[in-house]
Amino acid sequence: MTEAGEPTLREAILAQQKLGKSEREILQSDLLKDLIGASADLIDDSEALGPDPDMRTSEPDMPRAGAVSFGRWFQSEGHISLELHVEAARARDIVCAVSVGFLDIRLKEVPLLSGRLAQPVFSEVDWLLDETSTGEQLLCVELTKRERIAAVDSGGGFGVPLFESLRVRDSGGEAGKMIEVFEHGLVAGRYLPLEEFRSELSPEDEDPLWESETPWLDPDVS
Repeated sequence: MTEAGEPTLREAILAQQKLGKSEREILQSDLLKDLIGASADLIDDSEALGPDPDMRTSEPDMPRAGAVSFGRWFQSEGHISLELHVEAARARDIVCAVSVGFLDIRLKEVPLLSGRLAQPVFSEVDWLLDETSTGEQLLCVELTKRERIAAVDSGGGFGVPLFESLRVRDSGGEAGKMIEVFEHGLVAGRYLPLEEFRSELSPEDEDPLWESETPWLDPDVS
């Protein structure tokens, strides 16, 4: 609180958040206008609103690793790694290939993953069929980047995703059906604040197939 007993700008914003007000409502409120003595449209909301993910308006750092429903992914300065859940797989039935910038992974000629890579890699693909202590099969795939890249943010991220676009087999739906994957850091996309993301969902949209705590990507997949 200020010496006069009035809330500070940040205290006012937090109070409005607790009342369930949207970002737009907070920025256009009379209280904020009185506190800053000018139109709330001029507020630098990326600083004023703090780190609350639901109120964030600038794109977050791009992670270098993550987990999705079909497995895990990771990238280092010189490599790209994927771990895919597979069932009843034998090494002789697996095909992993890189051609003209695309990664293609198949099991018994059935596509498991097809993605347009966002970074140039060598055509040689290292892969291993592994098994966890619980008996789950994992297909571990590693690609070598043609050029090593350095981290560009405080979190150690590289500022570039693994894929420009990505499709994987829908294990929970129609057999052989391929579906698009949208995941920050894994696939390229356009950043959307959470509230704007929700406003663009149509009534027919179901829950996202790949659950994520950062559903802010509006993918531009060609």
